[in-house]
Parts: sequence; structure tokens; C-alpha cells
Amino acid sequence: MKILKKLMGQTDKPAPAQVQFLCAGAQKAGTTWLSAMLAKHPQVQMLPAKEIHYFDAMHLGVNYPQMRNKLLHNTRDLAQRASAKGEAHWAAHYEAIAAASVKDDAWYKSLFSVREPKFAAGDYSPEYLCLGLAGVQHVKQIMPDARIIILIREPLARAISSLNMEMARKSDSDPALAVASWLFQERGNYAGHVPIWDLVFGDQVLYLPFQRIKSDPKALIAQVEAHLGLEGFDAFKNLSRVYNSHSGQFEVSPAVTRVIKRATAR
Repeated sequence: MKILKKLMGQTDKPAPAQVQFLCAGAQKAGTTWLSAMLAKHPQVQMLPAKEIHYFDAMHLGVNYPQMRNKLLHNTRDLAQRASAKGEAHWAAHYEAIAAASVKDDAWYKSLFSVREPKFAAGDYSPEYLCLGLAGVQHVKQIMPDARIIILIREPLARAISSLNMEMARKSDSDPALAVASWLFQERGNYAGHVPIWDLVFGDQVLYLPFQRIKSDPKALIAQVEAHLGLEGFDAFKNLSRVYNSHSGQFEVSPAVTRVIKRATAR
């Protein structure tokens, strides 16, 4: 089998993805939907976790232990599976990712190794929208040809959904303090962050309206395929499925709503 693969130009060794892409947000605007759909595409290989949070940890100082633990767990699981299949190169590859004590640019780039060069691989971390100029330039420095996808949602609805999600995760959270935080408000600050992505990446950025996930998901995913250079895939199922919806779970007080409206009026 290995000889046959070699003759056919295939290898068990990790290779760089043909297309590296980032879904840079926005939070509560469809990033989970996009990840779930592209996971079904035969030319896309998923990273060990949906959200890596590499650039935002470095440039925004955010810390998501749960996400980090999930990445570690999934990577170790992939190493064990590869070892059980006799895929020594892949087992060593994932073991090195899991064991790395320093998460640097080389470590991050290694996540995008795929089984076949034709594959695309992407990181879906919503906070990337807020990276600022230095952060976006860092992305460009190590991934100059990356394709960027940003989902845009009506700011007030997005913010209320975000607040509902935070309340669902931490029932003792103070809504007023949550909406007053810098990161909460910047997650939907398109006017402040979209021009930065445009400046650095230009036409490598694709903007997608959240409402089209419901109204025309087939055309929307076709746009994504074209942006990433993927062949059209006709076997997507449940294209209109809603993921992680939190809107309406908690009553938002008029005072908190006013704060959100002021923050999203930019």
C-alpha cells in the first residue's frame, strides 16, 4: 500500500494545506454553522479544534482554558488513532503539537498540516475580528496567502445573542458589567475592525451576511467554496440548521439594552 501511494504521489507524511483560511468572526454570526458545513466538504480537513485562539491570546490577552483543553484532548486523541492505524508520521505530528510547551508561530502553522496537499484547513476563532492592526499584520506575516472569512450580523441582535450566551454559561454574571467590557463591545465593532482586515488582506477577505444562512444557505456556501477554491459539493445536509442559538433565552433589561444600543450605534 505504501509503495502504491508513493507511485501515485501520495504520502502518509503531513503536508501543508493548499488553502489556509481563517474565519475571523464575528461572534454569534454563524461561525459554528460555517465550521459544521465545511467539515462535510471532501476537500476540507478540520484542525484538531474549531477555535484555536492563537492570535487573540497573543494580541488581546484573552484566555479560554476550556478551548485550550479541548485542543489538547483532541490532538492527543488524533495521535492515538494514528498510532493505532500504524501512521507513525501522523502520530508523531500530533504528539509534537500536544507536547509543545511554547505555542509559537511554527507551532500554529503545524496545525494546518493535512493528509493530502489538495486539502484546505481553517481556524474559526471569532475574537480574531478584534485583533487590531498589529494582530492582523501578524496573521499576514505567517499566512500571507490565507483566505479570510468574516460573517456580519445586525449589531444589536448579535450583541443580545452574545449576552444571552454569556448568561447561559455563567448564570451569576452581571449583564451590565458584561456589556460594558471592552471585548464584548469590540466583538461587534465592524466600523473599527473591518477596515483593518481590508487594508491588510484586501480581496482575500470574504464578508458574509448572517441572515443568508436562513434565507439562502446554498448560495452562501457556494460563495465560500468559490472563495476557498473548492469544488462544488452537492451533498450538504441541513444547510439551514441553527447552531448555538441563545437569543431570547434571558430577558434583557431596558437599561442594559440602552447600553448595547449605544455601543452598536457606531
